[in-house]
Formats: sequence, C-alpha cells, structure tokens
Amino acid sequence: MNPFEVFRAKKVPVSYGIVDSMASIMARRLAEGGTVLACGNGGSAEQANHFVAELVGRFIEEKRRALNAISLCANTAVLTALANDFGYEEVFRRQVEAHGRPRDVLLVLSTSGTSENVLRAAEYALKHNLVVFGMCGHHAKLTARSVVTRCHQVHIAQGFNAQTAQEDHLRALHRLAEKIETEICERDRRQSNGAGPDAKATNERPGQEASQA
Repeated sequence: MNPFEVFRAKKVPVSYGIVDSMASIMARRLAEGGTVLACGNGGSAEQANHFVAELVGRFIEEKRRALNAISLCANTAVLTALANDFGYEEVFRRQVEAHGRPRDVLLVLSTSGTSENVLRAAEYALKHNLVVFGMCGHHAKLTARSVVTRCHQVHIAQGFNAQTAQEDHLRALHRLAEKIETEICERDRRQSNGAGPDAKATNERPGQEASQA
C-alpha cells in the first residue's frame, strides 16, 4: 500500500480551526484596506494563483466587491528578471519588498516547508510587520528553519507526501476563500445598514491578533 492509500485508509481527521482564524484576520485586514500576497513553488504556485483569483474575482457570492490580492507567482517577466538578477532565492522576497506594507498579509505555501525563496519572503515580511500565514506538509515540523517557525499561524497538512499535502491545501484554501468572502460580505451588509464595522481596536501591532488567535 502506497502512502496515498495509507492516508485514505486512515481517514486522518483534518482540523481547519487555524484556517478559520487566518480567514478572520485576512478579512479584517482586507476590510481595512490591506492586501493579501501569496506565493509558492510548482503546484503551490498554482494554488497561490488559484486562491488570489477567488479573492479578486469571487468564490460563491455573485455580487460582492473585489478584494485586493496579489500572487507573487503570476508575473513571468518579474519572476525571470528577479531570478536572473538576484537569484531564485530572492524572487518572492523582492516582491514582498515592492508590494508589502504593514498590516498586509503574506500567505506562503510549501509542501516541504523549507523552500528557501518562500522562507526569505516570510522572514522579510515578519521583519517589516506583515502578518504571515503558512501552509506546509506534516514533516515540516521536524525542521528548525521552516514555514512552521517563520509564520504567525500555520496550517499543517496531514498528507504523507507532496500530492496529498497539496490536496489538503486546496481544501484549506477553498475554506479560507469562503470564510473571507462570508465575513467581508457580512461586514459590508452591516455597514450598508448603518450598523458600522465590528468594534475592533485599530492600534493592534501587526501580527498581534494572529499570535493571540
């Protein structure tokens, strides 16, 4: 029995509590005018693109405003220029430097949890007061310098290999998009009805609510 079949046979329960927490914080940051940045390599790059498309476009709600999100994997001219001039390890960090601002959110995807370009982006974002969320594979917990140790909150897939981790990440990203969309729409409806946004302190340090969730 291969690892994929073992995973299916065990029916490992997956908790999305961390994902729901990420969604609430992302929705709040987006409502406050922030931007969600996302990055990853290979299949994770496509998942970053997919997630951003759900935010800029829509997920379920047919009539809602566009949300400010950027995939750092989508612009091939930028990626190849940065790889050529600075090295592949810098392709995401440099874009976070260009686009990221305090109170923005960076979502990093890495099934290994140790991709150097992803880690550099996360470390830069932490240093410059962005909220940093991650998704990685189960074995990333075994490494000292990984997505697990470079993010405010991390969803760790229960898959035994890259493909099962990516399947889990896709489900988590869909849940993330749905929860963000729901919270944004509810907030917008409250404001249109004159209720105003949720009472929430605006002087929180970047990442404070993430570390407290």
